[in-house]
Amino acid sequence: ALWGDGHIGQRHVELTVKERAFAEAVSQCLAGIGLTPRLGEVHSRGFQPGRVYIRVQAFSTTLADFLHQIDWTQLPEILCEEASRVAFVRGVYDAEGSLYQKYRPGNGVDRKILVYNTNIHFLTAFMQVMDRLGFVGHMTQHPADRRALPSGRMRKRLFVVRYQGEDACRTFLACIQPTIKKTWRDFTKIPDKRLLHGHWTRFGVEACRHCSASTRPHE
Repeated sequence: ALWGDGHIGQRHVELTVKERAFAEAVSQCLAGIGLTPRLGEVHSRGFQPGRVYIRVQAFSTTLADFLHQIDWTQLPEILCEEASRVAFVRGVYDAEGSLYQKYRPGNGVDRKILVYNTNIHFLTAFMQVMDRLGFVGHMTQHPADRRALPSGRMRKRLFVVRYQGEDACRTFLACIQPTIKKTWRDFTKIPDKRLLHGHWTRFGVEACRHCSASTRPHE
């Protein structure tokens, strides 16, 4: 989440988002590693003046240095436990992901999981973690990224990772259980435990503890 929507300073980290549940989840994670995060409201003065956002902030030179110096190629090895991989993917999806849904006449609904970022090394590491969880996607440069800004300057390169298909979307959302983007509400059901177990074992991975446990109730 901090690598996606957050800010990593020299001595602190912070995240400013619209959803209080997201900020509270990040605050709990920071508290879990011994920090004392601050949680409060801030009011926008820019594009949407007066809009209320929730900011979580914590001071730690050690954490900031670690996040600045991390080698993306080593991230899949650092996240050696399945629970850590699931938590990492959940944070990335809540910060940078979305569920694309579009009705195509004669072909039903086209659904795919999309994750955006300008850091290709970060997305490559994300894909490697996802691959270890049994999800295979592909990355491309976002087409809108190639248009120039009104000032004439070119936009930052934006990349997108796609995971295609309704089964992949259902399984992903049920396994990862997003904190805020609970987009499985748009589906008729969450896949049952047999489907989830079959997904993990098909890739030689032991069934995910998060999936085999009772899933969160519908909202």
